[in-house]
Amino acid sequence: VQDLENEHAALRLKLQQRRGGFHHADSGVFAAEVHQAEEQHRQLHEQLQRLECNNFIANTDFRKEASRRIGELEELVKRKENEYEQFTSNQNKIEQVRLAAVRDRQRLESRVKDMQRQNEQLQIELEAHSNDIHRVEQDMRLMRERLPLEGQEVLE
Repeated sequence: VQDLENEHAALRLKLQQRRGGFHHADSGVFAAEVHQAEEQHRQLHEQLQRLECNNFIANTDFRKEASRRIGELEELVKRKENEYEQFTSNQNKIEQVRLAAVRDRQRLESRVKDMQRQNEQLQIELEAHSNDIHRVEQDMRLMRERLPLEGQEVLE
């Protein structure tokens, strides 16, 4: 403890001597050292500012935030890719359904046209039969009129 107190007293004495007993030559050296320290501080401060402006050597918080944001963007890209895959899959299914509907429509239109043709043919045949029946009835009426009364009674 005695040694430490002696050392402490010696340091106080040196401090007082420095504060009060500067010689003119000592102050010039001290001023040059202060100026050199200030210049070095300015240079280091400028270098630190340049490094902080560089995106690749920015502070760790910025890099962590950028890394987190990149991770979020990659996750967003994956979700969008999945959505795109689902949309294209749904679109392909819808396109297949649409093509099937178009084929069915064409098939049904063809069937309708065939049925219309058949209907027209049946109407033509019906008219022909109707004309034949009408002609046969007319022939029958003429035959009745030409037959004697006894023959007409037999026909009825």
